[in-house]
Amino acid sequence: MVQLRRRRAPVHDLYGDPERYCLECWLQTDQTVLRPNHAHGAMDDPDSAPWLFLGQGSNRALAMFQGETLAKKKQKRWTALLADRADWAATLGLRYVNVVVPDRIGLFAERVPVPITEVANYPGQRLLSALRKYPNALHHHLDLYQTIREHPNREELFWRTDTHWNTYGAFVAYQAICERLGLTFVADLLDPNPETELTVRDLGQKVRPRVRELITKHRFEPKARREWCNPLVSFKEARGLTNEMSLHGGSMVTFTNEYAPNAQHLMIFGDSYAEYRQHLLTGLLAESCQRTTFIWSGGVDRRLVERTRPDILVTEKAERFLYTVHPDHVDVTALAEQRIASYLATHPDRPSSGA
Repeated sequence: MVQLRRRRAPVHDLYGDPERYCLECWLQTDQTVLRPNHAHGAMDDPDSAPWLFLGQGSNRALAMFQGETLAKKKQKRWTALLADRADWAATLGLRYVNVVVPDRIGLFAERVPVPITEVANYPGQRLLSALRKYPNALHHHLDLYQTIREHPNREELFWRTDTHWNTYGAFVAYQAICERLGLTFVADLLDPNPETELTVRDLGQKVRPRVRELITKHRFEPKARREWCNPLVSFKEARGLTNEMSLHGGSMVTFTNEYAPNAQHLMIFGDSYAEYRQHLLTGLLAESCQRTTFIWSGGVDRRLVERTRPDILVTEKAERFLYTVHPDHVDVTALAEQRIASYLATHPDRPSSGA
């Protein structure tokens, strides 16, 4: 496993002195962000930004780590789906892996200012345990909890005020996925001298006052080039809506890379940890495969896969999204069309960026 050197010393540990800092939960009025008691944290100091965690929300992120974990009925649905998907992929001769990205709540449990359940009851670990009854599905399953939890620089793989991993975190996952699939990865892909940037991330935007963080941005110069995108991606880009959450699902892009060390076509169905842009997991995988297609979807469009016949199939799922089982009944073309129509119906007066 390739490791990168740190750009700077670790930032101040907000919870390092339990005698000084209050570890009680503070919930913002919208009940989406968990943070320490405001009176005890340097909320306006970007170099000592507190660890923020997703609390409430449609995926009940915190509840899933406090006892409301994967119910047996939902475990059965997940195991049945993954077992069937693994068998189906085998009939097509695909190399296949299902990847679960662990949530920050479990990875940094010692940073969460409220009690959470033991590791064995984490959603991803419950699914991993249930899959042991399905050897073929287990063989094609990659849970990244241990990989990240045991990484010597694990606190460098995620930012303090964002739900997602950063490019360094995605790079660690990229190596693990390539090793599982027998692909050659590009070991020196990331710039060893990253830059720093003062920014407000997704969780930092949800609290008041907003929390700034001085982040370390690991970059890479992609050799892969985007060859194609579907109408949904074109729609977003033409209107300056590349970060519009309601327009993510159904996004589809294809990258080609004549310099890639592997000749295969890799297709990945994933979420915001993979991304349709090149700064996270999709972009990294595109540096290893001559052709990479990303589809933003919780389920697999099997007809698309059967029609396209990639060499490798990757399904990526954030641990907190295990709360919902997405069957493989997706029609990506129809989904993309529906997202555009829905947006236009609710934003009839919004002009395009070129208007």
